[in-house]
Amino acid sequence: MNLFVKLLSNGILVQFLTIISTLIFSRLFSVDQFGSLAFYVSFGSLIAVVGGLRFDYLILKENISEKLAGYFISNIISILMNLLIMLIAYIFQSKFDFLSDVNIFILFIFGLGFSLFNNLSQYLISKKNYKLFTRLRLIQVIGVFFIALFMKFLFNSSNSMVYAYSLSQLCLGMGGMLFIVKTYNKSIKNEHPHVFLKKNFHESFQNFTISFMQYSTPLMPVLIGGYIFDQKNIGAYFVFSQMISAPLNIFRRNLLIFFNGEFASKQKFNDVIKAKILTQRNLLLFTFSLTFISTILYFLKNEVVAILLGTQWLPYSYLLLPLFIYFLFDCILQPFTTLLPLWGNANYSLTMEFFRFFLLIIILPLSTIYLKIEFFEFLMAYIIIMLTIYYIVVFKTLQLSKV
Repeated sequence: MNLFVKLLSNGILVQFLTIISTLIFSRLFSVDQFGSLAFYVSFGSLIAVVGGLRFDYLILKENISEKLAGYFISNIISILMNLLIMLIAYIFQSKFDFLSDVNIFILFIFGLGFSLFNNLSQYLISKKNYKLFTRLRLIQVIGVFFIALFMKFLFNSSNSMVYAYSLSQLCLGMGGMLFIVKTYNKSIKNEHPHVFLKKNFHESFQNFTISFMQYSTPLMPVLIGGYIFDQKNIGAYFVFSQMISAPLNIFRRNLLIFFNGEFASKQKFNDVIKAKILTQRNLLLFTFSLTFISTILYFLKNEVVAILLGTQWLPYSYLLLPLFIYFLFDCILQPFTTLLPLWGNANYSLTMEFFRFFLLIIILPLSTIYLKIEFFEFLMAYIIIMLTIYYIVVFKTLQLSKV
């Protein structure tokens, strides 16, 4: 538990800077510019997780000793996958006049940058080098802020935020990869990456399938909603999401790291979570706090938005309360959903993620178009589906932890 407290403390500065950057950017850039950024960030976030076919996730397991081989394979696959995506996007643009609004070069650097940075982060977590991981996150967030300001005031570029978010992760991810491969070249060869790839491909691909569905559904309001609703709605959703999720990510991100790094066994999970966290006192305190904060946000949403983001965002203040409730429960429940594959119950996760994927990627968009649903109703349906599946998976996790 002391490790989690330490991770939480180290992450506060990172998320604080993220919040400050978002609040400053909301006054420097337009709603439409945030809408454009939302698409590329969502794409990069998805490719970051699945780009390495989840070999980055595999090396988190305690019984996997070939950490360097897994990291090396993750990067090679990530590079090849992003090149393939760029080629496919080019074909769609040139031959079928599809994705005409997408900048292929920006798409590539987002996918590659987010992938390499994620692989580096996972490798450091697998080695339990949490201190260096936190430092890299701090450098990345600071990089976003200064690159965006540099591009804005020196070049007056409309893509300032786009380049800031992509280049900050690309430079760190690429630099980390080159340093580790050069420094530990002999160790990587001794771990025989080709043998590691062949031996673990099936498990990694299974985790890749689960992760693709698990991590694509949270991005659905941007990736799918962007083709149904206008850029202003998507940009507003992105900004409000950033503003709300950033402070909550102080808890969620470090909880996820702690879970993946420390709860590979069910016994450790029971000793910490059930014995010390899920007590009646803590649940009552959480319920009271949620009710109190929700009441304030409901009655003072316009004042809160005007103070934090500026008056240009007031037409979208209705997003504040539902997104707060959603991201609060997301930050608590999502880390639990990563435990089943670590405990050897990947099939259950795969089934539930497929069900949620089907509802959000197919049923909800088709219903939205056919019934001409407004953005708010679309968003509420999305939140209900997401949280329902979260609760089902968490309940299953708690059941299995008793065995």
